[in-house]
Parts: sequence; structure tokens; C-alpha cells
Amino acid sequence: AKKDDQEALEHYRQVQGGENHFAAQVRVVYLLSKAGQFDEARLSLDAIQPAGEEQKIKLVLVEANILRLKNRFPEAYQLLKENLELNPEHPEILYETAMMAEKNGELEAFERLMRKLLDLDPEHAHAYNALGYSLLERKERLPEAMELVQKAIQISPDDAAIIDSLGWGYFLTGKHDESLKQLRRAYSLDPEPEIAAHLGGVWWVSGVLDEARIVWQ
Repeated sequence: AKKDDQEALEHYRQVQGGENHFAAQVRVVYLLSKAGQFDEARLSLDAIQPAGEEQKIKLVLVEANILRLKNRFPEAYQLLKENLELNPEHPEILYETAMMAEKNGELEAFERLMRKLLDLDPEHAHAYNALGYSLLERKERLPEAMELVQKAIQISPDDAAIIDSLGWGYFLTGKHDESLKQLRRAYSLDPEPEIAAHLGGVWWVSGVLDEARIVWQ
């Protein structure tokens, strides 16, 4: 929480047993990956002994994330697809496989998997958001895209990523005032780069150049 990843790593490595052992091992892999130490992260991942199917699935998702961080999207997608065949209705594998399909440009597979996930879990806010935002990014089927994002916001009204999608949708449909309202709220909740890029962009085209430069910087 204090952003001291190295100290966190040292403490996680001291967990040698008990109910938190698996979670601590996974956090070690995550922190090594975050630091760009991918080879060490893979070695740590390979050393983990899962207990049960859910832990096996968790390790698959972790491995796919390492591959994603290394921009090895086809390998990550293949890994997830293979595991989806074994677990065709597992929500996390469905979601991550769909997202990786989009990364690989397989948009039909992306949409098919997301809609299957929504059939299984009609309250999956991030699936609605992912579908809607994908359409917004491609400037396709904008009314449907906005419906999907608005459904997501009803389920998860304080999620910064979903609020960002809503704000960007308002911008693309010409509602700049409402767009700024939503993007400023999203940025206040999570000032991450993509939200900052959107907020700065809307300020820029609205003529508020100084604010745009500040948020971009």
C-alpha cells in the first residue's frame, strides 16, 4: 500500500506455510513481473505447487499476465484458449481469453466470449464495459456501445474505468459537457494514464488548453 514493492516482496517471501502461503507466492510473482524481472517471475511461478483446480486456474491467469506484460500476446492467447477448453464456463478464464482475443485482433471471438460470459453472469460490469469500450474505440455501433457502458455503470457506479468509458462515449457522441463531467470524476477516482489522456483530449478540443497540458504532463 505504501508503494514499497521491494519491502513487500521480502515479506511475502517469508511466508512459508499456512493459509496465506499460496496467495503470498502469487504476490511474489506479480511483484517480480511488475519490476520487469520476468525470468525470475517465471521461475517463482513454476515453483508453486497448486492445491486444487482453482489454484491451477489462478496460476494460468498469472502466467498469461506475465506473457501479456512481455507483449507476447499470441502465446498468452493460446495458453488461455487451451485452458478455456478445459474450463469452458469459468468466468475469469472467459474474461481474460476474450480480452486477449481483442489484443490479437480477433474481434469476433472477443465479442462471442464476452457475450457468453454475460449469459453466465448478467451482472458482470467489466464485461459490459469491455464490450462497450471496444465499440467506442472502433467508433462502431455507438448507440449500442453507450447502452453497454450505461449498463456497466448501473452495476458498478463508482468504477473509474467504467466512468472513463462513459465519458469517452459522451465525447464521441458530441456531448462534451457531460463528457468532461464524467472524465473529471473518473480522474479524481484514479488518475491513471488512459483516463488522463481522455480528459486532456476533451479539454483540448474544448479550448481549455492549459488544463489539457497540465493533465497530460
